[in-house]
Amino acid sequence: IISHDLRSPLNSLNGLLSLIEKNAASQEDLEVILPELGKLFDYNSNLLNNLLNWARSQMDGYRVEPEHFNIVENIHQGLNLFEVRAQKKSIHISVEPKKACMVYADKNMMELVVLNLLSNAVKYCNNGDCIEVAVRSDENVVVEVRDTGIGMDEKTLSTIFGNTFYSTRGTNDERGTGLGLTLCKDFIEKNGGKIWVSSVQGEGSVFSFSLPRSNGRVEQA
Repeated sequence: IISHDLRSPLNSLNGLLSLIEKNAASQEDLEVILPELGKLFDYNSNLLNNLLNWARSQMDGYRVEPEHFNIVENIHQGLNLFEVRAQKKSIHISVEPKKACMVYADKNMMELVVLNLLSNAVKYCNNGDCIEVAVRSDENVVVEVRDTGIGMDEKTLSTIFGNTFYSTRGTNDERGTGLGLTLCKDFIEKNGGKIWVSSVQGEGSVFSFSLPRSNGRVEQA
């Protein structure tokens, strides 16, 4: 599955670059081709990043290295990477609360979890939809990524965190392998947390995960 999904975009990239190199594309063609190049690059980059991290997570001796860090700052850093993609779909994204919320987990792992959940939210939103990221602290810190996108049916929900990779095309025909959610589940559980999802088809989805608090501290940013 992964090799097929990686090869197809690379073949498309090669074909598009060949057209440009031979000056076989008009200005009108380039206006169509260049956004497509960007989309294919984003897909391949995300897939390779997930594949590398998944492979590392399966290796014997792979270690979780927890540290104290602000998960809200982590979320804002992830949002910066999706700003352009969200703007292209006129998606409004908000994060509450603004204050810092400290967790104790592997920061690199959580960066990848946040990126995957935000990427999926943007992927399955229609133009003009909203994404809300909420962080609350109780016994654990809970992060919710809520979108008003296309949602999922019961059959999809039952397989979303299964042992097989599952993915569908996004609202702008964005591709995926389902590897990202498998990796999220693995990384969250390795850090002593849980991940779950609720969704209504046609109304949106809410992906939530919990992490251990950092000494119970919630600090002002």
